[in-house]
Amino acid sequence: MHRNSPSRRRARRGTILIETLIALVLLGFMGAGMVSLLAQTLDALHGVRPREAEIVNAAATLSAIAAWSRQDLEAHAGRVRTGGFVTEIRADGPSLFDVAVRDSLAGRELLSTTLYRPEAP
Repeated sequence: MHRNSPSRRRARRGTILIETLIALVLLGFMGAGMVSLLAQTLDALHGVRPREAEIVNAAATLSAIAAWSRQDLEAHAGRVRTGGFVTEIRADGPSLFDVAVRDSLAGRELLSTTLYRPEAP
């Protein structure tokens, strides 16, 4: 029997066809997985952008408050609506003030810091 008999060549061609079909099916599944992953990434980005804008605005509000004097901080102690946010300022000792910027709707804390404002000598 010869090595390259017609029946052996047909069997080899059939095997190559099956292997090619399996490879195409695997590539299809991988492509579908990549499309699904891309869709999830886009959904996540759409949720992050508004949150990022909110944090940037809260940072601007907190930066403005950080420039206040001790007297301003004392005058605005407690919860005050400032720039679309609720700010909470409370004295934490003789020279420290805790400042938190919260979402005005949900009340969740977005940013916070502690400011040092010593008493005048």
